[in-house]
Amino acid sequence: MIHTVRYSPSKAVAAVLLTLCFFLGGLVPAFAANGISNEQIAAASKIARQMEDEGIVLLKNDDGFLPLKNKKVNVFGIASCDLLLSGGGSGSVTASESVNFYEGLKHGGIRYNKELKKVYEDWKSSHSLPETGNGLIDMLLGYVQGDGAEELPIENISAEQMASAREYSDTALIVFGSAGTELSDLTRADLRLNETQRAMIDAVATNFEHVIIVFNTSNTMQMDWVEQYDTIDAAIMMWLPGQIGAESLGDVLSGKVNPSGKLTDTIAWNLSDYPTNRNFGNYQYDGTLPSILGKYFVDYEEGIYLGYRYFETFAPDKVQYPFGYGLSYTTFDWKVTGFRANAGTVTVNVKVTNTGKRAGKDVVQVYFSAPYTKGGIEKSKIELAAYGKTGLLQPGKSQALTLSYKTDDMASYDADRNEAWVLEKGTYIVKVAHSVRDIEKTYSYTVPKTKVLKNDDRTGTKIHNLFDDTDEGLTTLSRADKKGTFPKTGRHL
Repeated sequence: MIHTVRYSPSKAVAAVLLTLCFFLGGLVPAFAANGISNEQIAAASKIARQMEDEGIVLLKNDDGFLPLKNKKVNVFGIASCDLLLSGGGSGSVTASESVNFYEGLKHGGIRYNKELKKVYEDWKSSHSLPETGNGLIDMLLGYVQGDGAEELPIENISAEQMASAREYSDTALIVFGSAGTELSDLTRADLRLNETQRAMIDAVATNFEHVIIVFNTSNTMQMDWVEQYDTIDAAIMMWLPGQIGAESLGDVLSGKVNPSGKLTDTIAWNLSDYPTNRNFGNYQYDGTLPSILGKYFVDYEEGIYLGYRYFETFAPDKVQYPFGYGLSYTTFDWKVTGFRANAGTVTVNVKVTNTGKRAGKDVVQVYFSAPYTKGGIEKSKIELAAYGKTGLLQPGKSQALTLSYKTDDMASYDADRNEAWVLEKGTYIVKVAHSVRDIEKTYSYTVPKTKVLKNDDRTGTKIHNLFDDTDEGLTTLSRADKKGTFPKTGRHL
């Protein structure tokens, strides 16, 4: 069993102020790109563009609406004019030479309603914090500000402008941005539609025959509403695209790029379905200073049961989009041509054939389910072991993939008895899959004798518990007793 660790973050504003002090004290040159050649920049840009091309996840595409046949769209959502490029801290990027959302559409050959764009640009200019002229300060103030300009109320778009938009195109695209970073955590409300956003979707879904949703976020938002409107034909996870990633979105919408990204998160129907929701919030330690200088904590009572490990073990019916999920503009056929397992490795061979009409890439995923004894070592019902992506396959073409992992990688950590990784004897089920839910083929391998892995396989260091003194009596979620161990709402010191 993994014990709970309490996390005590500083508040966002304090962190920003401290960062300002450091940077304004003369440390800015440390972040300059000295010595980097144009060739290196070009090579890095090529990799960044490939990452966005292959990282975009197509969540929904009813009746093959995408790629767009009519290359004219009406764009709604303030994020279209305030595109979120990156997270904070070491993951931040400069926006000075970035590709904005509309440039990304243009790159894909998609035209947009310029009158509607101006409405959003005018709103943004009058509802954003004024810039200081210092790029660094403006970037850091952006963290404090959070989401940037607030969403434009749909009633600010006149009946005449909406009628003009319908005449321009029967297709609308709504961009949602969610700007939580390590310096600015999001609240539950930030991850759900607010009244302004709901009113916008209601109006757009009513006025247009076809609606596309683009999520410009690194956070898992509540997306149940995507299935509540008949006119929402498509939904895309754009993520945070960096400086040039908006080009990728334009190319995905137009069909120049076939999306091949898969979800690395589980998207549940409702935020309340996540066990972490019970302890979500800021709880202050007793006896500490108030406000931004105080020390806060979050109780991690979920143990190993995070993401798909929780949902596939306890609540499979709560999932809207499962881990490993992602659509394509083409279709693929798989043939598992080999399976080998022994005390050293597990190996799977898969032949992937593009059976559709567009070139595309596919991802083969391999999972395992370990034998579980009630009250024994905590194990999720399924766990990712390996994955691999094909190259770009033209229609009718095939590629053979070989995926391998160490048999010992199916071991589970035993904190209560052995303080070591333990590969328990019994039958392990190996699953070749399109996602954690979509299983292509199943195999089994039997471990004849329990194996205790007491030393690190790379360094030889003896393994033992390091944080036994941090749980402070907290109960950790257990597969043996979900009801009795499930995180409690609002628990704090």
